[in-house]
Amino acid sequence: MRTTAGLVLFPLLLPMLAGVKVSASGSSGDLVVRGASVFDSGSKSFLPGRTVIIRDGKIVSVTPQSAAGIRRGRRVVDARGKFLIPGLIDAHAHVTTVLHEAAMTGEEVFPFWLANGVTTLRSTADTVAA
Repeated sequence: MRTTAGLVLFPLLLPMLAGVKVSASGSSGDLVVRGASVFDSGSKSFLPGRTVIIRDGKIVSVTPQSAAGIRRGRRVVDARGKFLIPGLIDAHAHVTTVLHEAAMTGEEVFPFWLANGVTTLRSTADTVAA
């Protein structure tokens, strides 16, 4: 049974799984994140012990760990004790100013936002010419 109703999982935040153990390396590109607590925006709570299957960069299922059928040859991340949340939005970022004052490129700066779970930025009130 597929239980994705009510789950809003925009980009999956694998940085939240830092330090987890990955086993096998399937050529299909499927990734299985097993045992994570997944945020359910419908109930505004975490659902513990979930298995998330990602295929071609998209979440295809979120099921209780006991109900997940995992085929052999898939990359499996042991996420017990870890959390998966939707990507965060920074709706008040001064991107151009940060880039200008830090004398860095977006390729150098944007990973800092991503490492903290921010997958969407809205640049506001920058006075420095881009």
